[in-house]
Amino acid sequence: MSTDYDAVQVSPFQNTWFWRQAESRLHSQVVAVTAVCGSDFLDGVNHWRIFCAFDDGRSVCLDMVKAEAGQLGGYLGVLQKQYQVTHSAFATYPMDLRATPFTLYDLLNALHTRGTLRYNYASRHEGCRHWVRTAITVLENAGLLVQPSAATIQHYVKFVWTSATEFHEREVGEGTFY
Repeated sequence: MSTDYDAVQVSPFQNTWFWRQAESRLHSQVVAVTAVCGSDFLDGVNHWRIFCAFDDGRSVCLDMVKAEAGQLGGYLGVLQKQYQVTHSAFATYPMDLRATPFTLYDLLNALHTRGTLRYNYASRHEGCRHWVRTAITVLENAGLLVQPSAATIQHYVKFVWTSATEFHEREVGEGTFY
């Protein structure tokens, strides 16, 4: 079982690390998916991630995490949270779910099947916007999310937020999946 300090991997998601007992949520029904632009602003960009909420008020955060400091390679971190969506955000974008229920396992399996669990960042701090955009598109193409989810996120990831009310357009740095 994972903890705050010890992560585990679960088959078939060998390229994913689960923290804070997030693996216990694999068969929980996802009731909301939200793309989040974090309220951090470092080297001209924000950190983006995806929250998957459950009906008990908790969630897991899907976060592309760098494998080592100073390196560009990353893996998917899945962290259980005590809330549905972080309040530490400049912007949140709820996605539209299909009518038929699906689980966190279904969602991760769609990302796994499309090879989006490991990612090389474009530069030191640039790439999570592209990862979120790609992940939302994969989930829509897999039929877990419905239109206009991918189009919505495609529009908003091109912005960098400097405060809750100020943003500007910036080219999305595109890393590579491996």
